[in-house]
Amino acid sequence: MDLPENTELDELLEIVEDPLRWAETFLIEPTSGKPFKANYVERKILSAKGPWVVLRIPRRQGKSYSLAILALWAATTKQNYTVLVLGPGESHVTNLFDYIRNFLSANPHLATAVTENTKSPHRIRFSNGSMITGRTTGSGNNKQAISARGLGANMVIIDEAAYLKEADFAALSPIFTNDYYVGTVRIYAASTPTAEHGRYYLWNTDPSYQFEVIHVPITDVPEITPERLALIRATSSEQEWIVEHMAEFPDIGDNVFRNTDIDKAKQHYTYTLPSPSHNTIKIVGVDWDKYSSGVNIVVIEASKYSPEIKLAYREEIPRSEYTLTDAIKRIIQLNAAIDPDYIFIDRGYGESQIETLKLYGKNHPESGMHRKVIGIQFNENVDVPDPVTGEMIKKQFKSVMLNTLAKVLEDGIFKFSDKDTIFERQLRGYKILSTSGGRIQTTRRNEHIIDAVGLAIFGLYDKFRNELKSAPAEKPVLIKRPEPVKSPKAQKAEKELFRTMAPAILDRSLTRGWSRGTIGDKPLPRKTF
Repeated sequence: MDLPENTELDELLEIVEDPLRWAETFLIEPTSGKPFKANYVERKILSAKGPWVVLRIPRRQGKSYSLAILALWAATTKQNYTVLVLGPGESHVTNLFDYIRNFLSANPHLATAVTENTKSPHRIRFSNGSMITGRTTGSGNNKQAISARGLGANMVIIDEAAYLKEADFAALSPIFTNDYYVGTVRIYAASTPTAEHGRYYLWNTDPSYQFEVIHVPITDVPEITPERLALIRATSSEQEWIVEHMAEFPDIGDNVFRNTDIDKAKQHYTYTLPSPSHNTIKIVGVDWDKYSSGVNIVVIEASKYSPEIKLAYREEIPRSEYTLTDAIKRIIQLNAAIDPDYIFIDRGYGESQIETLKLYGKNHPESGMHRKVIGIQFNENVDVPDPVTGEMIKKQFKSVMLNTLAKVLEDGIFKFSDKDTIFERQLRGYKILSTSGGRIQTTRRNEHIIDAVGLAIFGLYDKFRNELKSAPAEKPVLIKRPEPVKSPKAQKAEKELFRTMAPAILDRSLTRGWSRGTIGDKPLPRKTF
């Protein structure tokens, strides 16, 4: 290491024993190439005095940088020292090792001391006998930290500790308490708060565990300007603000949607099919559930000149042997009647139905359905801009969808009929049940209208955000699946398949007498509201 001139030995020892002073004396920051200078959050973490430290820090404020620096500091300043990095999933461990390796690349005086650097498993050995190694606890698969059993460590760093199960902590306990040979094991545990009141929650709230708690809500971060803070608050739902930005624990049983917001959203009108006029934007949302609730179809309508978003129409295709076939027919009918801009459909139960609708669109190009129909899996990821940094980050679609719906309710711009007591009941009863893997788990029964409405509102902001008068959230970007290029043989087979399917899909008696914007004398049996 290159030491500053006139550095006395005693002062050097003080620097080496202090992670913050060591980092600001010796490290080059990988992104800028300049000497590392800690921000407010990094300074608090690197200055922690206790052997056991628990962190509650908003995203993108320096938590991962600080944990990487702590690992490097310990492994390069101490002989025969083991740093164990843990996370519930492989991505959490890999992310932290990426930061560690970036620092090594930017600091040749540290990199020259590396004698081994592997990625499976993650392990970096140094010439002084010290080592940084990583393991996943496999919490999502109930592995009970099997990959870490039998390991010893002088320092343990746990990322997303709130998502470790109690069985994981039980398996890790011998590592935490192995002070006979290595002395007191230092522990740094960081996470986004969750609804479970498990070990991470107790470390934060129960003084008897003797953890030094570093909690920095985003309102305390001096580097965040008032303008940026206002943007973050304006683009976050109440739940997102509390958990991700204020780093507070949500309560199990909390309602996702506030009763006062639901009260404001109720308006006195009757659902009717909107006209096919292009003066408004119309998005259809479809949630499939063949086995319990049938298929829910909604139409939302928005004006480019007013912030209001209105639930214009909804219906449910009742459960029957032919529920999905009936739903396909009905979507085709609605498309002909109102000419929506897009049709966003739950891909979970409707994969083949989506392909059937797209195939119909190819064979009937005037319908536009090959372009309008968009299928989405609730568990797939979408790219959304981080309001803190502006960088694109990945989030679970359903979380983004619910946050968008919650935000338009909070902003008072979403309206639904006061006669729709079923939808109202679903909104009021939609609760947080648990959190796991970084995703909030919510009510799984009687939520299908919410899912259909959420799909439609997501579609509205995904496709028309720049044209709307009010935008409650940053525009999400769908991560599109690559579409295979079909051979002429496959295209011919596809047409033949549709030809044989057509009689089952299209019953002309159902649409006899229809024209755009009208409903014929023989609609499908269905519930309307």
